[in-house]
Amino acid sequence: MVLHHLLRHLGEIMRPTLKDWGFDGRSLTGKVYDHPGRFEDGKFIRTSSLQEVFYEGDTLVGRCKSREYVLDGIDPEYEVQFPNAINRFLRRSEDDKN
Repeated sequence: MVLHHLLRHLGEIMRPTLKDWGFDGRSLTGKVYDHPGRFEDGKFIRTSSLQEVFYEGDTLVGRCKSREYVLDGIDPEYEVQFPNAINRFLRRSEDDKN
């Protein structure tokens, strides 16, 4: 149990970055960078299910079931299809807390 908590904390410190990200109704999608040992930089991935999106200082973070990701630059096509997506995710996360 202690190891699980330690590994989770380490995962929060070593957050990979998800660039050109979008949302498929359950998971974040995008190109991942700095993922510890699992994916090559620039590989398109689909995350585990999205739990919440929040700001930590100036950094936008997506918390998924198995990992947190720094969200860097929404996919332009996704933003055209779903304008103001970041604010909708932030509102949804706040609503889920209340």
